[in-house]
Amino acid sequence: MRGGERYAGDEKADAEARRELELAAASPDSWETIRCRGYRLLRLEHALPAVDGVGEMFGLILAAGNGSRLAGAIGPRSKCLADVGGRPLISLQIDALVAAEVRSVVVVVGYGADEVRATVGGRARFVENDRFAETNSLYSFHLAGGTLDDDAFILNCDVLFPPSLLGEMNALGGCVVAFDSGSGGDDEHMKVQIDAGRLVRMGKDLQAHDVAGENLGVIRVNRVGIETMRRTAAVLSGSASSQAWMAEAVNGAAADHVFRALDVAGRPWTEIDFPEDLAVARVRVWPRVASEFDVIDSQRGEGIDVWAADG
Repeated sequence: MRGGERYAGDEKADAEARRELELAAASPDSWETIRCRGYRLLRLEHALPAVDGVGEMFGLILAAGNGSRLAGAIGPRSKCLADVGGRPLISLQIDALVAAEVRSVVVVVGYGADEVRATVGGRARFVENDRFAETNSLYSFHLAGGTLDDDAFILNCDVLFPPSLLGEMNALGGCVVAFDSGSGGDDEHMKVQIDAGRLVRMGKDLQAHDVAGENLGVIRVNRVGIETMRRTAAVLSGSASSQAWMAEAVNGAAADHVFRALDVAGRPWTEIDFPEDLAVARVRVWPRVASEFDVIDSQRGEGIDVWAADG
C-alpha cells in the first residue's frame, strides 16, 4: 500500500493537533508558529525568510503523464486532476507551494494538457511535453528546468502531503529530499540510499541492503543544484534515455552537492498511482491534512495566493 496506509497513527495526538489547527485558523493573530506531530505549520503572512541568499522561490510540478493506472477511478483525465477533498490534487499542490513563499509556478503538461491548463488557469505558467507518451519525468524536467532561476521545489503531480512539509524543507535550506523510512520495499517504489543524513542515490533498482526508504516525490533544490541537474538531464535526455526518471538528474547533482534527507515516517502522505491509492488519499490522508489547507484558505482574503503567473 502507498503512503498514508503505512503510518502508525496516534489518534489522541491527531485529535489534539486538529483542535490546535482549528483554533489557529479561527484566530490567526494569536499564533506565529505551531507544531503538529513534529513538524511546523507557519503562519502564512509571516512565512519563513529566504535562506541561502534565495530571492524568488520557484515551484515545478511534473504533470505530463497519462495516469493510465488510475483510469478506472478518474476516467480519461490527467491524474493531477484527481479529486481529493473536493478539489483537484494539482490545486492543493499549488496552494502548498504558495504557502511556502513560492511565487512562480511552472507545470509541465502533456496528456490532457488543455484540461489541466483550464483547471490551473493563471496560477502557473506551462511547458508542454508533446512526447509524454514516449518519455518520462527526466525529459519533462529537461524541458522545464531552464525556467527555474533560483531555489525551487520540484513535485511529482501525484503526491498528497501536508503543506507544512515544505516549510520544514525551507528551514533546512539548500537541497533536501523528503523520504519515508517506513516504506521502500516494493519494486514500484522510488527508493533512496542515505548515508549520515545525506542522499547517496535514488532509484527503483537499489539493492535491499542499501534502501533507507521511499522518495516522496517532493524535493527542494538550490540554484547550484538545479544547474547540475539541468546539465545531467541535457546529457541523458536523448532518445536512448527518453524513459529515464528525473531521479537520474537528482543523482547527478547529489554526487556534487549535499542533499539532506528529511524522514517523514509517520506523517500523512500518499502517492496516487492506483485506484486504491486514491481511496487512501481521500479516506485516510485527507482528514489528517485538511486542517492545514483550511488555514491556507482562511488567508485568501488577506492577499495570500492572489497572484498571476509571470509571462
